[in-house]
Amino acid sequence: MHEHTQDYTLNGQVWRSDKTAAWQTSANAPTTITWSIATSNFSGEAYRFDGFLTGSVFVDAIRAAMDAWEAVAHIDLVETTDTNAVDIRIGYEAIDGRNGTLAQTVYWYARDTLIEAFIGFDTAEPWVSGAAAQGI
Repeated sequence: MHEHTQDYTLNGQVWRSDKTAAWQTSANAPTTITWSIATSNFSGEAYRFDGFLTGSVFVDAIRAAMDAWEAVAHIDLVETTDTNAVDIRIGYEAIDGRNGTLAQTVYWYARDTLIEAFIGFDTAEPWVSGAAAQGI
């Protein structure tokens, strides 16, 4: 099995209960962050998905990843119906073709307030899941 690593940039900001960015996690109760599987593009949004996730196995894998993230982070990730008011939206995007970047996150904030985030999985990748798969 090959081990792959990817460079990334981490700016250190987190969501707090008042949805403002902070450089360190708070000792307060976890922040509730909503997320959804995108079902459409909404007018007025700066980010546009090129496709939408429909496979239940893939969506289940994303739910498991959100559960794992929630277990180690000081946040409460709540799946919700897709609207333009959701904190994190997930879908497909044409990034760079096959065997390159698998996914990327785009987010906006104003001053110290996180506004929204989008996670796009590359449409050109051969996404598979299941017992015989080596990944999603």
